[in-house]
Amino acid sequence: MLTAWLHALTAVFTGAALTWFGVAGLVEWWRRGNPRRLLALLAVGAVTVGGCSALILPPLLSAPQAIAEKAGVDQVDFETLLRSWELMVGSVHPFTTLLVFVLVGLGVRQLWRRDRGFFLYWTWLVVVSTLVIMMLRPAWIHHALVFVRYNAVAHAMLLTLAALGAAWLATLPARAASERVRSLAILGTGVAVSLLLWFTGPLPDLYRGVNQFTNATRYQFDYDFERSPFAFMNELEVPDFYDDIAAEPGNWEVVEAPWHFETTMSPLQEYQRVHGRRVRIGMVSGLCTEWTWGEIEPDNAERLDLPQFVFLSDLVDETLLPRNRFVIFRLQPAFELVRELPAVDDCVSAFREAFGSPWYEDEEHVVFRVVDGGSASPSS
Repeated sequence: MLTAWLHALTAVFTGAALTWFGVAGLVEWWRRGNPRRLLALLAVGAVTVGGCSALILPPLLSAPQAIAEKAGVDQVDFETLLRSWELMVGSVHPFTTLLVFVLVGLGVRQLWRRDRGFFLYWTWLVVVSTLVIMMLRPAWIHHALVFVRYNAVAHAMLLTLAALGAAWLATLPARAASERVRSLAILGTGVAVSLLLWFTGPLPDLYRGVNQFTNATRYQFDYDFERSPFAFMNELEVPDFYDDIAAEPGNWEVVEAPWHFETTMSPLQEYQRVHGRRVRIGMVSGLCTEWTWGEIEPDNAERLDLPQFVFLSDLVDETLLPRNRFVIFRLQPAFELVRELPAVDDCVSAFREAFGSPWYEDEEHVVFRVVDGGSASPSS
């Protein structure tokens, strides 16, 4: 029920499951004249449907146009299915994706032999949810990321089948061996497949150096970033001063201000790939403006603990622990398709008064180099 509240489409899985067991209960009643399981399912189903309806219907009825606008927009194509397979597998390498496909096929064979009913149940869930989602044609469903997210139930089955296939393949040459040898063979195969997925997937690049934005735009839509809708970030012009920050000796923290909380078009993860420093978001409310959309009001900050954010007013007042920081004020957004940034003139003036001349300044950026509450002399 809670998953239905988090995302209404998960109710499709719940409905498919109730339908499956409802039919099974009807069959048992027909064959054996025993309605006990059917009645138990009806009770569970009534509670489940009632709970889901109580959570889903109020927001749907309050803004039905929000759902209507997102339905019948995009559709699944072959490219969607191919990229979805790569996302679920965890790699775009042809050998890896084909290997997992073979393992899943072997797993289907094993599960069909062991528990045909369980296999058919999971197949029913995956097929029904996929068909319903394809018929609804929600917005952005042609992107593999969205299709995979809406069919999350299929991922568990995929991993189960791949594991069964790998286990069977590992023990094939050692069927006559002892249980210990077969267990070691399965363990070795699991380690080998895991290492293959690691080295042919995006994880080494995601965790290369300091990267607080591993779940941002680079690999969300496609594990091949060149095919991603955000591949245009490869053409992002990274300011030269980020190289100077990377070369600065000692431990430094980068404070970026202001920011857009509601957009995925953020350059910060690309900048961090260059400077390699920890990043915190600088909130301008209380220094540049009384309050701006997307930030916390300064006098309410004690209600939330946001360790990756900092009020710039606290930096000026030195109410934070001393730390080496580069405070970067962005005067213009890095991309055109975002709302305007709030004016930071008052913030820059406050920092000039507190820390002296900027360390770097051009038409688009003003950067202060703050050392343990003081300011070093500007370098450029």
